[in-house]
Amino acid sequence: MIRLPSASAPIPSTFDYTGTVERVRVKADGKTLTLTGGVELDVHRSCCVGVNDELRVTKRSGALRAEAICENGTATVLPAFSVAHALPDLGGRLVVREARDASDADGYERLASYHYRAHQSFGRKAMLVATLERDGVETLVGYLELNNTFAGNKPRNDLLDAQFDDASGISWARWDMKVRGRYLNAIARIGRCVVHPEFRGAGIGVLLCSGALEYCKTHWHISRIKPLFIEITADMLKFVPFAQSAGMTYVGTTSGNIDRVKRDQKYLNRVFADIESGARDRESHSVFSVNAKSMLQKQRGDVERIRKIASDQNLDVEQMLSVFLSADTPDGMSPTAYELLSTLLRFPKPTYMAGLTKDASAFLSKRLSEVRPDEPALVTEEMRPAKLSNTIRITDLSIAYEYNVASSSWANAIQEAFGIDKTIKSITGVSALTLDVQPMQIVYVWGPSGSGKTGFLEALDGSRKPSSGTVKGLTPKDCALFSLDFEDAPAIEQVGSQDLAHCLFSMNAAGLSEAALYFKHPKMLSTGQRHRLGIARLIASRKPVWIIDEFCSVLDDTTAAIVSKNVGRTARALGVTAFIAGPRREPVLSALKPSFILNLDSLGRWNTEALKTA
Repeated sequence: MIRLPSASAPIPSTFDYTGTVERVRVKADGKTLTLTGGVELDVHRSCCVGVNDELRVTKRSGALRAEAICENGTATVLPAFSVAHALPDLGGRLVVREARDASDADGYERLASYHYRAHQSFGRKAMLVATLERDGVETLVGYLELNNTFAGNKPRNDLLDAQFDDASGISWARWDMKVRGRYLNAIARIGRCVVHPEFRGAGIGVLLCSGALEYCKTHWHISRIKPLFIEITADMLKFVPFAQSAGMTYVGTTSGNIDRVKRDQKYLNRVFADIESGARDRESHSVFSVNAKSMLQKQRGDVERIRKIASDQNLDVEQMLSVFLSADTPDGMSPTAYELLSTLLRFPKPTYMAGLTKDASAFLSKRLSEVRPDEPALVTEEMRPAKLSNTIRITDLSIAYEYNVASSSWANAIQEAFGIDKTIKSITGVSALTLDVQPMQIVYVWGPSGSGKTGFLEALDGSRKPSSGTVKGLTPKDCALFSLDFEDAPAIEQVGSQDLAHCLFSMNAAGLSEAALYFKHPKMLSTGQRHRLGIARLIASRKPVWIIDEFCSVLDDTTAAIVSKNVGRTARALGVTAFIAGPRREPVLSALKPSFILNLDSLGRWNTEALKTA
């Protein structure tokens, strides 16, 4: 809504006004902007606009539109950004949009508690929320935060350090300090991307990231500069490649600040010691001056903290820094060193970027071919098991068992009443089954309770001897078995690998990509999360064959769809062969997308069925 200075003045049907934002008031249902001349404009809660932005507000045929006038074009203020995606696996659609009101802000704060680290953003911020709409109900399931970027990112700065010309009018010959000071805001930064733990693995992070790219092309701007590039720097990108899936490209790994911290703190400690001894005046150094502000004040606080830590450890500062900061990765540091110093440190992290204009995208591709950053180590390749080389050939497989009735007076009466022999023979439902399964196929075994699904899987893994028939091309050592039996220990310790990167990859691929979950004991996890932990153990086994019984049998439809999609996607990515048995067809089949379905009934009959696709 727009209001003119005079409350009684009607808003004409056609309206065109340009003014500068003089004041921004945040309200429960959004923001009110006061422009020059007293014109007021109501906008949504996360609207990307601030004091001194110049807006053009128009009204045509009843539709209100506002744009921020920038050096390199215009950025949309109204209407708010929104894009929808069909999510048939979840039975609805996902809408990625700007946060609108207090309800969105409250949902953001609640979801923020799932993020793996406390976070303090600075400068301009925009929030995109992801809502799942189905059956007339809207559920907030994720959010993404955009922020100002940092000046100190070496791989990005090296990449941009070349002649650049954009059709919008922005250009530079070198990405030097002067140009960075003017055009750093031409880079948007994804500060956080958070998805509710129960919806991890549904592709929501990728859709949020894709939405951020589109939003930045049309809506984001800072200091009258529209962005030409977008970047994200995060350690989790080593294990969860959602940025790459959204179209962003790896440009390098930041160097971290450990060496600089050691160098700076050793030097500043010597200065501080000279000040304490009277050999130097406090005002002779900007960090220790009583007039120190902002970053200088923070550096002084860091010096004082480092000196206290060293004193508590009975070490001098230089000894402590040399011992505690001898590694450049968190897993190389002692727990004590990490706990005491982690808030001062930035570790090497991968950076991904994308161009937001045609010229920016072409420039990025050209520079990557010239700079050729070292490719990040792909944990996926390390986790790929040796593929089965032969067809799994199942021939005339039948499974039956027999047992003797224990002698008792009751047994005698029951045998007589029902005509039961002393030895009871039973067929599980698998009878004369003949089937060829090729390497890397996914077989979904479906049937009602008692149809023989479990017995069939046990014949495959070697734990049950078939009554007749053979299974060739498969040995027990090839098989990883799904289990929900856990110890009372943190989840990360039960994945089954001694390699931290492999454990993290396995849990993330299974949909456990929230760091807080790594430290929870299984009894603290939801049913769906325990199911995912069982899948993570399959992935970490690096076995070429997965055997899963009672798949998704106790999960709700939404969780079953997400888990099924993850299992199918990961099995295909790693090249494993999977036999998956369960009592339900949908939503499992649509999300899992098996190679074919093996149907069993309770009378020993079987058939194969191709998956029907829309």
